[in-house]
Amino acid sequence: MINKLSLLFQHNLFEVVVDKEKIKILKRNDNKYEYFIIVDVETLDVLPNNYQKEYLSTIKEYVKDKEVDKNSTLLICLKSETLPLHPQIYKEILKIEEDPYFFRKLVLPYTEEQIAFLDNPDMFGDVIKDTNSFEEFKVACKNKDLTNSQYEIISQLYIKLPFFKLPTVSNIKNIVLDEYKSLLSDEETKTLEFLERTDIDDILDNDDFFKKLEDLKWMDIN
Repeated sequence: MINKLSLLFQHNLFEVVVDKEKIKILKRNDNKYEYFIIVDVETLDVLPNNYQKEYLSTIKEYVKDKEVDKNSTLLICLKSETLPLHPQIYKEILKIEEDPYFFRKLVLPYTEEQIAFLDNPDMFGDVIKDTNSFEEFKVACKNKDLTNSQYEIISQLYIKLPFFKLPTVSNIKNIVLDEYKSLLSDEETKTLEFLERTDIDDILDNDDFFKKLEDLKWMDIN
């Protein structure tokens, strides 16, 4: 899992600082001071101070940044055979994530079946926006069976990791606009395209603008 996550981070402006079997450390490569320590565990016994001191020592060995401890996040990948977890484990996760010492901490539960869903990060946004995927996720939640849920693991990445961005207002506007365009006649489409490529200054300063707009109605549409 941490190998797959390491690739996802590298896909999002991070570079590897430490690449070991049990631990990966990555930093942003766009001049923002942000570091992630990724570990893969099967139990939540990584919170005791001796473990965190070890992680802190490791990152300070490789990163020469005085503020590294303040700018670091410990991402704990918790492997489970099934999801959802027992309610008591979720209480433990909440306790870990609220712990203020050493690092900011995040816990990402996952199953072996979900790892394959992380192969194509360019499709994550499509999965989240897909209504059928969301409906399947709701059914899985109702049945308490998220072991093989693609939507669950991808939505957790959006929740946990700030560099994963949900569709912006601009993206949503374009989606709605594309849907609207599909309903237009040829004449209406040409008019809209003309308006889209016309600068507002052209409208204000060009006496021919409205004549050109009117002429569109009489263009031969094939």
